[in-house]
Amino acid sequence: MGRARYLFSKNIAIFLIFTLSLINISGEDFKKKKSFHFIIYYNNCSQNFLDRVIREAESAYTEIAEELRFFREDPWVWDKRAKIFILDTREDYLKISNMPSWSSGCAYPSKKTIYTYAGSYKFFGHTLIHELTHLVFREIIGESRVPLWLEEGIAVYMEKRGEAYSLVKAVKSLIRKNGIIPFREVLSLESGDLDKEREPSEEFKGISFVEKFYLQAFSLVYFLIKKYDMFRFTIFLRKIREGYSFSESFSSTYRLLNNKEKFEKEWRNFYLKK
Repeated sequence: MGRARYLFSKNIAIFLIFTLSLINISGEDFKKKKSFHFIIYYNNCSQNFLDRVIREAESAYTEIAEELRFFREDPWVWDKRAKIFILDTREDYLKISNMPSWSSGCAYPSKKTIYTYAGSYKFFGHTLIHELTHLVFREIIGESRVPLWLEEGIAVYMEKRGEAYSLVKAVKSLIRKNGIIPFREVLSLESGDLDKEREPSEEFKGISFVEKFYLQAFSLVYFLIKKYDMFRFTIFLRKIREGYSFSESFSSTYRLLNNKEKFEKEWRNFYLKK
């Protein structure tokens, strides 16, 4: 098993797949427990699991909000709290969500809702913070259309911040060995493009195309934040929220990256100097 496969489990693809399906269940059929930022819907989960969902969701929310300077936005309190549904069993969760068998949780950003199932301890940690990041990200930028690399890159950035050193090394290795997905292709990829069948020759040392995309999406967001700082990155997101297009927001915030050639050159140099 390659290093990047270890760093990028299948769980990171949850959001992409889930956006193609719909969940339609009512909270009226569930018990409710409220925390400061969340309403938890459940029926038959242990008290320990319920308490841990609340504790880790609140901790993850605080971490994401602090990193993305989310406190200036409308807080998730009272009727604006996010929802977490805990289905009774893994079978119930898979049937309702139409997710693959390895899934432990998924997000529905347009409804500010996350789904998991009782006893899904894999949900804690990476999956929870990844999915919560999608919800916060969409709260920041609204319903604006943005490239997939930005949407997924920020989620992986939050999910893997503690492992950034290993990811940076993996990016550097891919660039040096010419194993990357072409830069322009990464910038234009959409979620449906990740489901396409690809020949084994398009894989690099055990890293699938999807895993490679996530790694490169992370690398773009990491580059923007570390080279130009988080403050500028949040300005960029807020311009999108104000109604400017992605292209207008990006070019006015990152003037030195005002075309794809410059963007790629600076991105490559940033990692090759690491």
